[in-house]
Amino acid sequence: MKKLLFLTGTLFCLAATSQVIDKNDIIIQAGGGLGFYHWQLTDITNNTTDGRDTSAAWNFPVHIEYGLNRWLGAGLNFTYHNFITNDSLYEIARVIDIVPVAHLHIPWGLKKFDFSAQVGFGYAKFHYEANDPVSSNSFNADAGGSVLILGLNPRLYFKENGHIALTGWYRYSKYNFKKGRAEDNTNNGYDFKIEGPANAFGLGLIFKI
Repeated sequence: MKKLLFLTGTLFCLAATSQVIDKNDIIIQAGGGLGFYHWQLTDITNNTTDGRDTSAAWNFPVHIEYGLNRWLGAGLNFTYHNFITNDSLYEIARVIDIVPVAHLHIPWGLKKFDFSAQVGFGYAKFHYEANDPVSSNSFNADAGGSVLILGLNPRLYFKENGHIALTGWYRYSKYNFKKGRAEDNTNNGYDFKIEGPANAFGLGLIFKI
């Protein structure tokens, strides 16, 4: 048993010393992907709740991470979500979120491969607008709220001790827009809230300083 514990500890130490992230490293990541959102809208003014709706959006994340040590990093994630909408209604729907994130790097001991898990909690802003070209009617909705994210992020560097890597990412998000207001061009409107999960995945590039 002592030999097994010693061997396990030795392997862990060797893995930790060969990580591709280190203390004081700065990692910048940018890319693109696709997300699927399963949201539910509640009309607070009229006390009604719609069924859960599914929509899709292109994701454009930018992330910066600072290495605290060989297995832990702290970062800030900015993501722009551009929803796929009905062009005939001249719809625009987007979400912007800013999230502080903690990174846990798994010590595989591989010199060109890094794998991290993320958790973060931050702010999200929702905006929607639609314009009917026939009737000239317009509609706008805005809401602010919170977002919880959990993510996975494998990274493959092009060479040992390199500075450039190809990355794939997956992110689960839980949105909660508590304070929203929707109005048409005659100032008729209602207060609303939106909540629900989202799943997104994509590719990107990393530059390590």
